[in-house]
Amino acid sequence: MQQHILNINFRKRIIRLLPLALAVFALSAQASSTHSASETTHTGENKIITTKIGKDLFLLAGPSGNGNVILSVGNDGAFIIDDQTPQMTDSLNSAIKRISNKKVRYVLNTHWHFDHTGNNAEFGQHKATIIAHKNVRTRLSSPQKVFGYDIPASPTLALPVITFDKEIHIHLNNKNIDAVYYPNAHSNSDTIFFFKKENVVHMGDIFINKTYPFFDLANGGSVQGALKAINNVLSRIDNITKIIPGHGPLANKSDLTFYRNLLRDTLKTVAKLKLDGQSLKSIIKLNLVDKHNEIWDGGMISSAYFITEVFQSLDLPEAK
Repeated sequence: MQQHILNINFRKRIIRLLPLALAVFALSAQASSTHSASETTHTGENKIITTKIGKDLFLLAGPSGNGNVILSVGNDGAFIIDDQTPQMTDSLNSAIKRISNKKVRYVLNTHWHFDHTGNNAEFGQHKATIIAHKNVRTRLSSPQKVFGYDIPASPTLALPVITFDKEIHIHLNNKNIDAVYYPNAHSNSDTIFFFKKENVVHMGDIFINKTYPFFDLANGGSVQGALKAINNVLSRIDNITKIIPGHGPLANKSDLTFYRNLLRDTLKTVAKLKLDGQSLKSIIKLNLVDKHNEIWDGGMISSAYFITEVFQSLDLPEAK
């Protein structure tokens, strides 16, 4: 059934990106100036759009299928949050160098998926210190399966060398960052990064803006856990907070509230229908969220697959 309800675009992107990621992993195993906002730093398929979001703080947004990156430059050098897929190595490095010649000294990961950690080995090779939740290291250290695809263990250079359990506080480039772990949300390895003075939040894939989300249910994710995380974030931010989603455009509290409401209301409706004895197939036919398709159905996940995720999430023991 999965083949019928997935967007064709998603399968094409996964098929295109995954072999490149795996090839880089295999090869790895063998072996300060600023600029204006919203400047395109690379053309073609791998273009990166750079937007200044704070003092010496930038959003680097690549093509669909690659996670959003935050870059900070300052007296302590450069650090990034997430590092996209292996096919983006040259584009990402070029985008960083257009902002600053300072070396990337630290890489922070929001979670373990290859579209957010695909260049860990690249930066690790150049002596960057990788920081992430302990489950990121656990997942990257051994073979995994995502969306039916086998992912090999990452090379040692790609592994976080500083890990934490619940929360860690990072002080770099005159920025104070709270890194908070949220269990069983998009996966079982999700960290949200709060830049306190800058009023910026990187949510990783707990929040995907303007497309239906993917929840890694097979690896500890759940819709319920994501809702808990989002509600916590909403209680910590205000109307001028800049929110970086894992994928999609820069967002604000209103965008996140809409997303929360979509998840909450869909979960509540599907739970009632399921309790009443309706099957997944019959619930999909109700087109519960299709009124949002004009905007939300253009990404990786179809509305039907989103309903499938919600339906399946109701049975997960860790989500109850």
